[in-house]
Amino acid sequence: NVVSLFADRFGSALGALEDVQACTSDGTPPNITAPVGAGSTLTDHEGAALAYSDLVALYTALDQPYRSSSVWFTDRVGVAVLSKIITTEGFPLFSQQAGVPAIITDDSADGIMFRKLVYEVPLVASTGTGVLWHAAPETYAWGRRAGISVRANEAAGWATDSVAYRFTARFDGAMLDAAGWVGIENFI
Repeated sequence: NVVSLFADRFGSALGALEDVQACTSDGTPPNITAPVGAGSTLTDHEGAALAYSDLVALYTALDQPYRSSSVWFTDRVGVAVLSKIITTEGFPLFSQQAGVPAIITDDSADGIMFRKLVYEVPLVASTGTGVLWHAAPETYAWGRRAGISVRANEAAGWATDSVAYRFTARFDGAMLDAAGWVGIENFI
């Protein structure tokens, strides 16, 4: 029905906004308080080329209890750079969805690296370009700040196939355990 269609479109749009907020927030209102990786180790690669050995070091920099459920988060630059890196045996390190050698259980992943899912998200490097996080997602949480109230007006945008929503409170993000995130930025 029409209400289900609107709810689906709204959910997708809200999810995209949450991705942007979680990845780019500076903590000032109306942004969320803590973006992903807040307080975690983010190493400046000083504009140097990213090598296979750098990625092995980043993979092992995350303590083993976090690695069991870890994934990779990177930006557009990171996907392009990772796609060119070759292992010491001469194979591509990053396998995109079309040629993934292992089972992918989440269709939104962009590929796999070290048998961990890789997600392209709208990260912003604080210095230079390129951001890559190796992280345990359960160490970052979304929650409601003093509840949330949503009002919808379907009649106002009927001619343009849109629905107007008003939020009177908002969600917020928080790092639960900064040790669950290690990253590198400013690479080519």
